[in-house]
Amino acid sequence: MTITICRLLLAALFVAGCDNAPESDGLMQLKLPSALREISGLAVTTDGALLAVADEKAHVFRISFDPVTIERFTKFGDPAKKGDFEGIALLHDDLYLVTSNGVLWQKQLTAAPKDYTKIKTGLGKQCEIEGLTAWPERQWLLLLCKKSRHKNTRGQLTVYAWSAARQQLLDKPFIQLNYREAGLPKLSPSGITLSNDTQQFIIVAAKEQSYLTLNLDGSVSRWGQLPDAGNHRQAEGIAITPGNTVYIADEGKTSRGTITRYEHSF
Repeated sequence: MTITICRLLLAALFVAGCDNAPESDGLMQLKLPSALREISGLAVTTDGALLAVADEKAHVFRISFDPVTIERFTKFGDPAKKGDFEGIALLHDDLYLVTSNGVLWQKQLTAAPKDYTKIKTGLGKQCEIEGLTAWPERQWLLLLCKKSRHKNTRGQLTVYAWSAARQQLLDKPFIQLNYREAGLPKLSPSGITLSNDTQQFIIVAAKEQSYLTLNLDGSVSRWGQLPDAGNHRQAEGIAITPGNTVYIADEGKTSRGTITRYEHSF
């Protein structure tokens, strides 16, 4: 297992560079085993660890940075089911995965692998889903649309909300942002998380190697390039802790997948 440590310099936006700094000074990048080469989503547990899922199989891994450990945590099905998994979220004691066609897979954290439920949200006809995060205060799951399949949302950043309390999708998109009207380039969003500290959503876009922060009303707070783009081959997942530490998961493509830790939110 290889660990790369770099210094994170903060200005109005991130500027990052490597200088063999101690871990406490900056970012830390963890190279992942082959089972997570196509890592596609991250979630944070109550004790600060990460839960991760990769595309193709419903294996969930638990990852810690202090000390560094990577272990198989649970799975959906025995053997683990196959699917185009694009996100993971933890809502209280329930663990959720989402596939690109908008199907949610739900099980309790301590439940046996076979004790899971599949929930059809119906979003597959609307768009290709590429990210998932939880909003505990509202008992919601937020589903990030990468590519719209409906004329009413084309050319827009769209986020849908699914109510766990009501077990149904909200009638209208929760966020519907027109890129042109917001003065932004069109993005290919690939991951979403909610910052409880700043009360903002952070979205990463793999293709553009960029990020976007939105206020809770969907208005734009900040947009920019991911720090040290060379660290991010293909950002597919993002998670943030209550202490404002940010983790970004990158698919490895032909190399190994990585998780990069930033000690301060952007």
